[in-house]
Amino acid sequence: MVLEVLEKLRNVERLTVGAALLQLLSLAELGDVPFPTLKVQTLIVKTGYRPVIPGIARMRI
Repeated sequence: MVLEVLEKLRNVERLTVGAALLQLLSLAELGDVPFPTLKVQTLIVKTGYRPVIPGIARMRI
């Protein structure tokens, strides 16, 4: 369901994602789930922590 929402948002000008979404994307990455290609101009990632999250690496912009 999350990937379907990302697919619908792939062409927005500005996208802000938070820690919960990044955790879900990380789980999808571990499960080898294909990600949609995002064509956003501005991507804002809001997290409350610093560790590298595999889901960030898979977000193709």
